[in-house]
Amino acid sequence: LTVGGAAGAIQQASLARFNNVSNLVIGNTARDLSVVGAVSVGVGNQVTLQGQTVNGITGSNTLTATTGSMKLEAAQGGLSLNAAVSASAGTLSLIDGAGSGIGGSGTLTASQLAVRTTGTADLDGSTHQVGTLAADVGSLTFRNGRALIVGSVDGLTGVVAADTVDVRTSGATSDLTLAQRVSAGNAGNAAVGILLASSRNFVNNVGSNAVQSVNGDWRVYSTSPLADTRGGLSPDFKQYNATTASTVLGSGNGFLYSVAPSLTAGLTGVTSKTYDASTVANLLAGNFTLSGAIDGDTVGLNLSGMSASYDNKNVGTGKTVTAAGLALAGATQGGVAVYGYQLANTSTSGAIGTITPRSIAVSDLAAASKVYDGNTTASLGLGNAVISGDAVSLAGTGQFDTKNVGTAKNVTVSGLSLSGADASNYQLAATSGSLSADITPKSLTVGGATVSDKVYDGGTVATVSAVALSGVVSGDSVGTSATGAFDTKNAGTGKTVTVSGVSLTGGDAGNYTVSSTTTSGTASITPKSLTVGTATVSDKVYDGGTVATVSA
Repeated sequence: LTVGGAAGAIQQASLARFNNVSNLVIGNTARDLSVVGAVSVGVGNQVTLQGQTVNGITGSNTLTATTGSMKLEAAQGGLSLNAAVSASAGTLSLIDGAGSGIGGSGTLTASQLAVRTTGTADLDGSTHQVGTLAADVGSLTFRNGRALIVGSVDGLTGVVAADTVDVRTSGATSDLTLAQRVSAGNAGNAAVGILLASSRNFVNNVGSNAVQSVNGDWRVYSTSPLADTRGGLSPDFKQYNATTASTVLGSGNGFLYSVAPSLTAGLTGVTSKTYDASTVANLLAGNFTLSGAIDGDTVGLNLSGMSASYDNKNVGTGKTVTAAGLALAGATQGGVAVYGYQLANTSTSGAIGTITPRSIAVSDLAAASKVYDGNTTASLGLGNAVISGDAVSLAGTGQFDTKNVGTAKNVTVSGLSLSGADASNYQLAATSGSLSADITPKSLTVGGATVSDKVYDGGTVATVSAVALSGVVSGDSVGTSATGAFDTKNAGTGKTVTVSGVSLTGGDAGNYTVSSTTTSGTASITPKSLTVGTATVSDKVYDGGTVATVSA
């Protein structure tokens, strides 16, 4: 049987005579039906085109129910729909009795669409214009260019597939609404048994069992969770900034959204440290804020690569602190993993910093040891109290307890103050107190010795009356003691005297040492005067002279 146009056994002109009848049946499932031209008829209820096979729906051989509904049924060979099929005001029912499959590139237009086949319904060759969809199929792929409801149509309830389901809408206002359940037996064990994609909002009016995939996961795509109605449908993950072409980051059942929420990191609270001459700041997790999360998600920051610094090293409050190297950590919504958040800033700054002055105790300072100088004045220094490189000077008065030599002598300090470019970063705990330092003996240079002359006495002992000293502090009582020895015992003038054992005497001798314990001097040994007594003269025989021999 041929139908349509001017060449069919049933021509379009003939079909026009049936306009407004309630029901019109063309063909039967025992004979092949070929469409050889456009078919357009308006009925009160339904026009049925059926055949053992149905062929020729291609090109300009369109099928249109201007009013009412249309049923298109093939007992064998499936339905190849490569021309537009329309029942815009009613229901379009497609029936493939043998499970050979339904497909094609023609656009389907209907208020409601029912699809029946145990085979594959590949209705993704065009963007259809259907209001409500129901199907009982082996598998289903369907593309729609307007808002779509999965509901009850022509005795079918929802979408039931032995294998997989892939339904997608396009268009700025094309919501996908579930008024009935979508289920897939996933006979082929695909990773994803059901894919539902709305170009705007997803609305689930069925409940927690609205989408069920056996041996595989379901995926639901839409624009934003804030506009969706999930209706108790519980995912294993959510993913933002995702389309059907995106890599899926989660596993299990998932909601995927095209919205790309951006998070902004900030700083809050206070971070404080004692001045340490560096700009390093110590920030804790509690010092960070993260704004911009949606849908009740909890998102954290990954601070493992974070560094933080003050604007400068100096003491102050409300100082600007900058954190850099920020990254996002995982996101969750309860037990649901969340992916796709973006971090708008990897660094952030805030006036949350405090650097307090470094305290300097008197005991941190140093009194300088000195060589005895006859007074109690002590020089003061910063010791290790100031960080190397800082420009800080110390002023104040230091006084030893006495002027005398000693170790660990008490030094009284007073009037302490700090100055210099970095002085404001330090704080004296007190302006007076005590320190200790040593006064070491002053070394005196030993000069020549003053030695007394003597009358020859047969020995070399010389009497040293004084040794010249250089370096004695004015007013100090210091003398010397030493021993001397002439070079020989014999009388002579300007004889060399060796002086040894030079030591100090006097009230202030303990504050000094001598540079040497030996020196030299000169002195004379004068001859000793002897007393002449009676001589012993030898007797002699007269010899005519007066010469006498004195024997002693």
